[in-house]
Amino acid sequence: MKVLVVAPWLPTPTRQRSHGLIGMMAERHEVSVVAVGWSDSEIAQLDSVPGHRVRVVRGSRYRAAARAAFALARPSMSLQQAFAAEPGLRRAIEEEVEAFQPDLVYFNVARGASFIGAAGDRAVVVDLDDVRSDYYRAMGLNSTRWTQRTLGRVEAKRMASAERAIEIAADAVLVSSPVDVPADATRRRLVRSPVRALGAPPVQAPGGDRAVMVGRMCYDANVEAAVWLADKVVPRITATAPEIRLSLVGERPAAAILRRAGGSVEVTGTVASVEPYYRSAFASLVPVTMATGVQLKLVESAAIGVPIVATAIAARQAGIVDGVHCLVAEGDDQWADAILALHRDVALRERLVQAAWDWVQAAYDDREISLALLDSISFAQQRFAARDR
Repeated sequence: MKVLVVAPWLPTPTRQRSHGLIGMMAERHEVSVVAVGWSDSEIAQLDSVPGHRVRVVRGSRYRAAARAAFALARPSMSLQQAFAAEPGLRRAIEEEVEAFQPDLVYFNVARGASFIGAAGDRAVVVDLDDVRSDYYRAMGLNSTRWTQRTLGRVEAKRMASAERAIEIAADAVLVSSPVDVPADATRRRLVRSPVRALGAPPVQAPGGDRAVMVGRMCYDANVEAAVWLADKVVPRITATAPEIRLSLVGERPAAAILRRAGGSVEVTGTVASVEPYYRSAFASLVPVTMATGVQLKLVESAAIGVPIVATAIAARQAGIVDGVHCLVAEGDDQWADAILALHRDVALRERLVQAAWDWVQAAYDDREISLALLDSISFAQQRFAARDR
């Protein structure tokens, strides 16, 4: 069959879920991609985008920010969707629908799904990945900055309205976390995110003195979590174990993170591969409180064999258990105690690593993810056929 993929960004390898799922579709179907390229550096990675044909619409962050600002005066419009609503994207979708004649249109994330109408009379799948309204609710409650709390309170209601509209318009809606598929769901389907190649079983848990947090260091949830680690947790740890170092690994670190670099805190910026940092760490830290979907840093840690400390919400979204697959911590002292416990207790590290590795092998097998994706596409086609009659 023919599948048209619509994405508000280029699905390059750094967008692991987008890149992986589109690649799985392209193995079985003819895939055309229409996406927004936001920078020259992003567009330079065009050859890495999966699919048989790719069309790029050049986006402007200045125009996008202006659209989001104007959307403030329209309570019915999601600011995130307004940001991504490049006029050229709608035209490109309509032209590609006419030229390609797809059997199904697949919208990558909610912010691009405002253009569902451009799909015409086709089966539609929307990959929410996570429930973004939950993210903004958490931001409205938990952010340390009043500007972000205000944004969260405004956008949570708007995004929830957008998600309800998507549930009505789409034939299938994909999510990455099992907790986001309620028992009475009719259109929501669990399709987990593909992860980097899962290796051999860990022989032993890593040691050393490095704790690592991996993620895009320009993303608000990561920025706030990283700053909190550096300011509140690291001093508590190093008072007991001064040899411990925290590595903050990820692209485009915010100024607030860069200011924490030095002493016991390392800020790497973009790296060729995050794997060496995981493999040299005695603990992988997932301290985000504004967590939705499944944190890929958590899944990667389990796949590589690094003991995990996570917030309760990050563990719950992934479906892992405190004391079995990871250590769950809340608050400055609990986090410091958990990290110190992993640093000194080899047996604890090995037990957590083995259980987490068993979990990730069972839950994130590529064949099972591909089958779930293809089954969801078939489900959408069946719903569309029934609706069309």
